Amino acid sequence: MLFIISTDDIALDYLGSVCDYRGSFDKDEWYEIPPHKIITFSTKLNDDYVFIPKDNFYNIRTADFTFVRNEWFIERSINEKMMSLISYGNMLYDNTVQVPFPLPQQNAYSFEKNMIADFMEKFDFDGSNSNNSVTIHSNQAYVEINGDKVKSLYGNNILD
Repeated sequence: MLFIISTDDIALDYLGSVCDYRGSFDKDEWYEIPPHKIITFSTKLNDDYVFIPKDNFYNIRTADFTFVRNEWFIERSINEKMMSLISYGNMLYDNTVQVPFPLPQQNAYSFEKNMIADFMEKFDFDGSNSNNSVTIHSNQAYVEINGDKVKSLYGNNILD
């Protein structure tokens, strides 16, 4: 679980492990939470963060999490198929169209290979800007922590 922890405009670095999640975001890669289900867990913040020595006040909250409805997967699938067709069409033209004059080296009008896909991504073609998803994070807590008294997996002397 990733938290955002800061004190006096200093953000603590997350030192825990990170999963390089390059999944396809198919439905079976998500956890389904039934309506009215409450999920709780505990974690030791000092396992993943080194707190600054002495007493400091910290703002602590979770990182952002995305929740989606079933319709989001349908939207995403439709949009991915549409973009694959558009990209395939661009590849055909890239290989077959002969230009009878030299093109400028680089200017504002130069052709980009996946120009349509890039344009669509700017408008969240994957459904991330729809009513079928929401991004949330926890409320922020404001707590005082004495970094000298907190044991860390990484050692407490961060000034070395």
